[in-house]
Amino acid sequence: MAAGKLDFQLEEVDVAELGRRAVVAAQGHAATRGVEITFEAETSPAWVWADPDRTNQVLANLLSNAVKFSPKEGLVEVSLSQGAGGVRVEVRDHGPGIEEAFARDLDLFTWI
Repeated sequence: MAAGKLDFQLEEVDVAELGRRAVVAAQGHAATRGVEITFEAETSPAWVWADPDRTNQVLANLLSNAVKFSPKEGLVEVSLSQGAGGVRVEVRDHGPGIEEAFARDLDLFTWI
Protein backbone atom coordinates (compact mmCIF):
# COMPACT_ATOMS: atom_id res chain seq x y z
CA MET A 1 0.00 0.00 0.00
CA ALA A 2 2.79 2.43 0.90
CA ALA A 3 4.42 1.74 -2.48
CA GLY A 4 1.21 2.75 -4.25
CA LYS A 5 0.72 -0.69 -5.78
CA LEU A 6 -2.59 -1.54 -4.17
CA ASP A 7 -5.60 -1.07 -6.42
CA PHE A 8 -8.94 -0.26 -4.87
CA GLN A 9 -12.21 -1.22 -6.54
CA LEU A 10 -14.61 1.23 -4.96
CA GLU A 11 -18.31 0.52 -5.03
CA GLU A 12 -21.32 1.24 -2.89
CA VAL A 13 -21.42 -1.42 -0.16
CA ASP A 14 -23.45 -2.00 2.97
CA VAL A 15 -20.78 -1.88 5.65
CA ALA A 16 -23.29 -3.19 8.22
CA GLU A 17 -23.64 -6.38 6.18
CA LEU A 18 -19.85 -6.62 5.76
CA GLY A 19 -19.53 -6.29 9.54
CA ARG A 20 -22.08 -9.03 10.17
CA ARG A 21 -20.32 -11.36 7.76
CA ALA A 22 -16.91 -10.64 9.31
CA VAL A 23 -18.27 -11.47 12.76
CA VAL A 24 -19.80 -14.73 11.51
CA ALA A 25 -16.52 -15.65 9.81
CA ALA A 26 -14.56 -14.98 13.01
CA GLN A 27 -16.87 -17.01 15.29
CA GLY A 28 -14.96 -20.28 14.82
CA HIS A 29 -11.62 -18.72 15.78
CA ALA A 30 -13.26 -16.97 18.72
CA ALA A 31 -14.90 -20.18 19.95
CA THR A 32 -11.60 -22.05 19.99
CA ARG A 33 -10.20 -19.33 22.25
CA GLY A 34 -13.30 -19.09 24.44
CA VAL A 35 -14.12 -15.56 23.28
CA GLU A 36 -17.55 -14.19 22.42
CA ILE A 37 -18.07 -11.67 19.60
CA THR A 38 -21.11 -9.39 19.52
CA PHE A 39 -22.29 -7.11 16.72
CA GLU A 40 -24.55 -4.08 17.04
CA ALA A 41 -25.53 -1.81 14.17
CA GLU A 42 -27.15 1.50 15.02
CA THR A 43 -28.26 1.72 11.42
CA SER A 44 -28.68 -0.90 8.74
CA PRO A 45 -28.11 -0.77 5.89
CA ALA A 46 -25.16 1.63 6.11
CA TRP A 47 -24.06 2.44 2.57
CA VAL A 48 -20.50 3.64 1.93
CA TRP A 49 -18.11 3.84 -1.02
CA ALA A 50 -15.42 1.27 -0.29
CA ASP A 51 -13.56 -1.67 -1.71
CA PRO A 52 -15.48 -4.64 -0.28
CA ASP A 53 -12.49 -7.00 -0.47
CA ARG A 54 -10.13 -4.59 1.31
CA THR A 55 -12.81 -3.74 3.88
CA ASN A 56 -13.36 -7.44 4.57
CA GLN A 57 -9.61 -7.89 4.94
CA VAL A 58 -9.35 -5.03 7.44
CA LEU A 59 -12.33 -6.25 9.47
CA ALA A 60 -10.97 -9.81 9.51
CA ASN A 61 -7.58 -8.57 10.73
CA LEU A 62 -9.11 -6.38 13.43
CA LEU A 63 -11.32 -9.22 14.67
CA SER A 64 -8.48 -11.75 14.58
CA ASN A 65 -6.25 -9.46 16.64
CA ALA A 66 -9.04 -8.63 19.07
CA VAL A 67 -9.76 -12.33 19.63
CA LYS A 68 -6.07 -13.19 19.85
CA PHE A 69 -5.42 -10.66 22.62
CA SER A 70 -8.64 -11.20 24.56
CA PRO A 71 -8.60 -13.19 27.77
CA LYS A 72 -10.33 -16.57 27.82
CA GLU A 73 -14.09 -16.04 28.19
CA GLY A 74 -13.49 -12.50 26.96
CA LEU A 75 -15.74 -10.34 24.85
CA VAL A 76 -15.08 -8.61 21.53
CA GLU A 77 -17.66 -5.96 20.66
CA VAL A 78 -18.21 -4.77 17.11
CA SER A 79 -20.42 -1.75 16.65
CA LEU A 80 -21.48 0.43 13.77
CA SER A 81 -22.81 3.95 14.11
CA GLN A 82 -23.68 6.70 11.68
CA GLY A 83 -23.38 10.41 12.25
CA ALA A 84 -23.06 13.60 10.29
CA GLY A 85 -19.43 12.80 9.51
CA GLY A 86 -20.05 9.33 8.09
CA VAL A 87 -20.15 5.73 9.25
CA ARG A 88 -17.95 4.44 12.06
CA VAL A 89 -17.07 0.81 12.73
CA GLU A 90 -15.48 0.00 16.08
CA VAL A 91 -13.91 -3.24 17.26
CA ARG A 92 -13.39 -3.27 21.02
CA ASP A 93 -11.75 -5.98 23.06
CA HIS A 94 -10.90 -6.18 26.74
CA GLY A 95 -7.34 -7.44 26.41
CA PRO A 96 -4.18 -5.89 27.82
CA GLY A 97 -4.18 -3.06 25.27
CA ILE A 98 -1.32 -1.49 23.40
CA GLU A 99 1.38 0.92 24.42
CA GLU A 100 0.07 4.48 24.78
CA ALA A 101 2.70 5.93 22.42
CA PHE A 102 1.61 3.53 19.67
CA ALA A 103 -2.09 4.09 20.35
CA ARG A 104 -1.75 7.82 19.64
CA ASP A 105 -0.71 6.98 16.07
CA LEU A 106 -3.78 4.84 15.36
CA ASP A 107 -6.94 6.11 13.72
CA LEU A 108 -10.36 4.42 13.61
CA PHE A 109 -12.09 3.64 10.35
CA THR A 110 -14.51 6.39 9.44
CA TRP A 111 -16.13 6.53 6.04
CA ILE A 112 -17.37 9.85 4.77
